[in-house]
Amino acid sequence: MAATLDVISEGRLDLGLGAGWFEREFDAYGIPFPPVRDRVSALAESLQVMRAVWTEPNPTYAGEFYTLNGAVCDPPPVQRPHPPLWIGGEGDRVQRIAARSAQGLNVRWWSPQQVTQRRGFLAQACESVGRDPDTLRLSVTLLLAPTGSAEDEARIRAEFASIPPSGLITGSPDRCLERIREYQDRGVDHFLFTIPHVVESDHLHTIGRDIIPVLK
Repeated sequence: MAATLDVISEGRLDLGLGAGWFEREFDAYGIPFPPVRDRVSALAESLQVMRAVWTEPNPTYAGEFYTLNGAVCDPPPVQRPHPPLWIGGEGDRVQRIAARSAQGLNVRWWSPQQVTQRRGFLAQACESVGRDPDTLRLSVTLLLAPTGSAEDEARIRAEFASIPPSGLITGSPDRCLERIREYQDRGVDHFLFTIPHVVESDHLHTIGRDIIPVLK
């Protein structure tokens, strides 16, 4: 499915994966919810399986969770050697897996200071597998809600109080840009922005007009 999407999009697919953490989602689809150790181990194997299917004509694989015996991927992905793989997660083991097998790592709601503090760990994880730390890209998931109204800003902060303050960017477009640039200064080159009330509000329009063109 991912390879087909890469073909349809003419090579614009980035595939993001995680070990899964929200048990209710698993229950909703009737999928077993194994212990975190097994979920993370299965994630690590899945990266090896996908790379094999995407890059080998007659891939074989025998692991604890997945098995391949001449699986065929047709059509193959457009991107070479394969579409970029991004791993989401904050735990040590998941991030070591990303350092070993993925092109990028996504974290959620982290502050610029947390990104800086984690750089040493990620560099060590990369170096332990013979990888240049600069080749592991980093993205952050943040809630972005630009507004020129102090009342709207207060309402947004109250509504999304469950998100750590570090993960919420709101206020004027200039203030939002200042916060985003703090991440860029620390090596973050991708962002996953959650935009609240995207239909009812002007947030998306403001982002497209006043923020994205400046970032480009």
